[in-house]
Amino acid sequence: MVSALLCSQELNLAAWEPYVHSRATKAQSSERRWQRFMDNCRIRVTAIYVPLVLAALSGWNQQRLYLASDTTVLWDRFCMIHLSVVC
Repeated sequence: MVSALLCSQELNLAAWEPYVHSRATKAQSSERRWQRFMDNCRIRVTAIYVPLVLAALSGWNQQRLYLASDTTVLWDRFCMIHLSVVC
């Protein structure tokens, strides 16, 4: 499901469907499964993404790195932060 998020480049669960192989025949079944995944407290985001980011940035160790950030507030409750490397 993480790969579906990365491939679709969207937070919309319905956009993940083409990237996840499943025997589910209804879209609601897949979305419920993904929602359970998102609500799983045993998944440690930092354990997954910190090594990934460090590996991606390791090639820039002697160069100046430019970053761009953007924030979006969702439903007056969540703040989504996009951080991008400017090449």
